[in-house]
Amino acid sequence: MAKASIRTAQPTDLPGIRFADPLLRADPERMQTVRASIESGQCIVAVDGEDILGYAVLSYRLFDQGVVPLLVVSMANRRCGIGTSLLKEIEKRCGQPQLCVPTTRSNMAAQWMLEKCGYAAGGSIAETAADEDEELVFNKKLPSRA
Repeated sequence: MAKASIRTAQPTDLPGIRFADPLLRADPERMQTVRASIESGQCIVAVDGEDILGYAVLSYRLFDQGVVPLLVVSMANRRCGIGTSLLKEIEKRCGQPQLCVPTTRSNMAAQWMLEKCGYAAGGSIAETAADEDEELVFNKKLPSRA
């Protein structure tokens, strides 16, 4: 199991993020989302030394609510707490009272992690993914930051 620390992503992290998330190479829109989130300080990475183990993006583009459009852990580092650590850090950084995390119906590992972290399924969006896999939206009310 890798020992990860979480920090704000820097432009120099992009090659490591691309290695952790091979879909970035094939999806220009996904790459633009990651680049823009790095530039705005809304992307975090889990690192072990120089290695990027995973990353997460926080967005406020949907009705000014906190949304995590991307949370990716490299294949070699899944199921060892990296995703949970990234999600907990995003929760700390979120400036809204609720956080939404979409995932596909077929991604049972993500659903299990979200439920374990206190998220509840809040609805679905049919036929949004390229493979027409139904998108589920998980929500969590965050502690007051007053």
